[in-house]
Amino acid sequence: YRRVELAKEAKYPVIFGDASQDVVLRAAGAEQARLVLSTMLTIVTTQSIIKQVRLINPSLHIVVMAESPELMKKFYEQGVYEVVQPDFEAGLEITRQALQHLNIPAAEIHRFTDSVRKELYAPLYENSTGYESLKNLQNATHLLDLHWVNLPDNSPLVGAILKNLAVRSKTGVSVVGVMRNGNLIPNPDADFCFAAKDILAVMGDTQQLAAFEELVAMESK
Repeated sequence: YRRVELAKEAKYPVIFGDASQDVVLRAAGAEQARLVLSTMLTIVTTQSIIKQVRLINPSLHIVVMAESPELMKKFYEQGVYEVVQPDFEAGLEITRQALQHLNIPAAEIHRFTDSVRKELYAPLYENSTGYESLKNLQNATHLLDLHWVNLPDNSPLVGAILKNLAVRSKTGVSVVGVMRNGNLIPNPDADFCFAAKDILAVMGDTQQLAAFEELVAMESK
């Protein structure tokens, strides 16, 4: 409860109550929400939350936590967007840090952690063709300098074709992926047309990223 009070003092909107109850979810704005995150580890409570959210907003994406692969499979069968196993992810990160400390090459560490994660999250890969590409991009942040950049409505990139922008020659960055309306578009081709609200995955060093963000932030004339 202390965290609730601290959040209120910081002027954050807070709803305190049982998230498996219809009235609490509606008060929190589940009808208009784009995503629900549940950090509960109790299976009965998590299933109740999933059930109530589906009744209020059937298309709403739900991300939950699970303690075992068996529970992960059960939640996927109930149509959740993503399931995270916290103990597994924490253990994998500790392993990554240990291998890095032992001077194991970054590429080798990446291959190992990616194979272990892919084995555990196999049900998710089977259900979503774009998710594997997104996971590969996320995992590569330990191997490459990958950053996500939001595309504002007034950016000169909106409505522009990738090959006509000469992004690589002007800024030095490479556009390796685009998130649009919750869907990942990996490795957009030269004829790809950018749209407002796109989230771009780009790679480059600090100076190159700064130049790209400056280009993105320029107002169209």
